[in-house]
Amino acid sequence: MPTGIYFRTRETREILSLAAHTRIRAPHSEETCKRIGDAQRGKKRKALLKESIIKRTETRRKNGWMKNPESTRLKMSINNARAMEGRVAWNKGLIGYGAKENHWNWKGGKTPEVYPKEFNASLKLKIRERDKFICCRCGKTEKDQLEKIGRVLSVNHINYDKKDCSEKNLNTLCVGCNTQVNKDRGKWTIHFQEMIEKIYDNKILNNA
Repeated sequence: MPTGIYFRTRETREILSLAAHTRIRAPHSEETCKRIGDAQRGKKRKALLKESIIKRTETRRKNGWMKNPESTRLKMSINNARAMEGRVAWNKGLIGYGAKENHWNWKGGKTPEVYPKEFNASLKLKIRERDKFICCRCGKTEKDQLEKIGRVLSVNHINYDKKDCSEKNLNTLCVGCNTQVNKDRGKWTIHFQEMIEKIYDNKILNNA
């Protein structure tokens, strides 16, 4: 096989980038999961490492699985600031390949919007109650998510406009689905709007 340094052409990079962002990763088969489990089963950990893992797990259970203690978050923040000191982002001022409209996730230079005050805990609870604490996309319950990651279900803006907090523009999603619906936004907007219309049409029929 030839050796040396090879540079990918722009066309090759674009093909690889497109493939990476559109690839759907299939879950492991039962046979693969069994092989991984068999390989890990029976491995002995050093006593100190085992004790450290148990202690860390107990701490995370107390603080919530997705939360680190305040002291740990402060250390992480300081370490990150030190690591980034003097560094310049690789894409700062980049023009051409991967910049602005050439990037797959370009949103037209839109600055992230802040949620309005009416999008509060009370409104979110009302929407989750309306949707019976079930994800409108995959059917996962809030109880399942709380047991797995210690978080309640998310409330999503159907038309992706954070300022539009009308009840018909909000629905309930699990953490995974709330991330996934950021792709193909037009498709999901239509899909969820049709679902919401059915919910409110049924309410009118039931109250008639």
